[in-house]
Amino acid sequence: MQLIAFPSFAYQLEPERWRVQVSGVVRQPYSPTIRKRVILRILGNVMGVPEEEILSEKYFPRIMPFVSDGAKNRSVAVELGSQTIRLRKRTKSNGHFSQFVSLPNEFVQSHAVKLPCGRSVLDLRLNSDGADLESNVSRVYLMPQTGVSIISDIDDTIKDSEINDRKELLANTFLRSFRSIAGMAEIYQQFREHGTDFHYVSSSPWQLLPPINEMFERDRFPNGSIHLRYFRLRNHMLQRMVRIKRSGKITVLRQLISTMHGRRFLLVGDSGEKDLEIYRSLTKSFRGQIAGVCIRSLSGKPLSSERAEKFQNRFPSVPFLVFSEPEELRRFALPLIRNCMTQ
Repeated sequence: MQLIAFPSFAYQLEPERWRVQVSGVVRQPYSPTIRKRVILRILGNVMGVPEEEILSEKYFPRIMPFVSDGAKNRSVAVELGSQTIRLRKRTKSNGHFSQFVSLPNEFVQSHAVKLPCGRSVLDLRLNSDGADLESNVSRVYLMPQTGVSIISDIDDTIKDSEINDRKELLANTFLRSFRSIAGMAEIYQQFREHGTDFHYVSSSPWQLLPPINEMFERDRFPNGSIHLRYFRLRNHMLQRMVRIKRSGKITVLRQLISTMHGRRFLLVGDSGEKDLEIYRSLTKSFRGQIAGVCIRSLSGKPLSSERAEKFQNRFPSVPFLVFSEPEELRRFALPLIRNCMTQ
């Protein structure tokens, strides 16, 4: 078995304690069952790639997490020096776990590490009996009580996914190196230099965390917590790869904003699916915390004037931008960020 910890965040609710998100997955070793081979064959047919090529060293590491089974009902513990905190809930049927734990400020401050960007992180070691411990350190980003957070979608906002073209989406997901949208990493770095923090929230499956991390490191996106979707690949779901429901995304976003009630949030998404409608719902619930909403209009599916007007008419006082180029986002967002930082 393998335990994979996800990047997360912590927020200081009171002077003495921090609320820390702990999440990840415990996964069984891959076993080549008939059902899994059928799934891989179907996937190869959809993308026009032979099964033997998908099983090659180049492609298989990307696909393997989708056909490996989760280890259910496993106990997970957080190791804190000589102490151990065992999570209340065991892993779900898909092997995933996610829980908030309370840690004393004294421990957090004594173990925190300051990054070159000026932000502090806490590296938590997670453990599950019998699990391989190669990827079991969760990097927890410590969030100041006040400030500005960028909540950013990933697919077609900062990563070129072509989510509305099924064949291209599958090829971009399984066969190609991930490509970022030109200029977005540089703009986000400028936002970081002005003191913002980052949360990347996407409907992409958690299985894509390694190549997403590779893209972030290669293109120098600012570090931040990453929140992806629980997803199990089944043969009858291949046709619906571009239609993954987004109910889980808005739940994560509500949890983020409600937990960090002293912070302001700039929401960045795209016109491809329902980002604007999700952000409209969040603005209704957390109007005082939403610093602005920015939507990247995709050439293949531009934002309609009806959708844009519906948001602007409902929230005329909330800064709103539809952009095509990163420079437009920079010119719009930097004054907002500066203004929020001085309030």
